[in-house]
Amino acid sequence: MSTRWVIGVALVLLAGCGFPSARLDEAKGHVQQALEVWKKGGKPDELKSLTPPIEFHEAMWNAGEKLVDFEVGAVRYIDTAQVVRCETRLTVRNRKGKEHTEAVVYDVSLASPVKIVNNPMP
Repeated sequence: MSTRWVIGVALVLLAGCGFPSARLDEAKGHVQQALEVWKKGGKPDELKSLTPPIEFHEAMWNAGEKLVDFEVGAVRYIDTAQVVRCETRLTVRNRKGKEHTEAVVYDVSLASPVKIVNNPMP
């Protein structure tokens, strides 16, 4: 095999592996927007009226836990699942008033509506 051929194949493969950073930022922004609504005491259904609409699947929110604080960390595209994965740290207060911190991974699908799902096994 010639060196040029190997380099050419490698360049073609690398060109297909990229995911625009603007799309990563977009996904992160949707997660932050949804978490802000939760933190302010809103309801998940409020997100459906946004442009674009967001479906946010989070059992803690649906169970009535309050979001005290959050931090969105690493964001990366997962090609095999075709989602953007956002690592977050949530501080939530349960119905009894006890606070705890959770490391949560959200998978974001940027189709319309945007879907954000808590992935317990990333």
